[in-house]
Amino acid sequence: IKIKKIMKKLVTIEDYQCRKSELEALLAISPYLEELFQIIRMAPNQEECAKHVALRFNLSQEQAEYILSRRLTYLTSLIHVKLQKEYDKVIQHLTNNAE
Repeated sequence: IKIKKIMKKLVTIEDYQCRKSELEALLAISPYLEELFQIIRMAPNQEECAKHVALRFNLSQEQAEYILSRRLTYLTSLIHVKLQKEYDKVIQHLTNNAE
């Protein structure tokens, strides 16, 4: 994940809030990728899969759909430390611009 490249694309507060939501979802599932893959394999369809992922990992429906729209190679390359670092930068930006 290229943090600098992603951060350059974030322009508005809405962009940062959206990325914050995506990162929260990725951070929630990153330690449990094997379980996520099992849920995906067992689900009868995309809708049921998204519901199950949202419930299991305490995500919104939008966050679950974001996770399920990612490529397998992207999910397997997740590094929790990098995600946390980017999340901290997004939170810092939102906090600094909250005034």
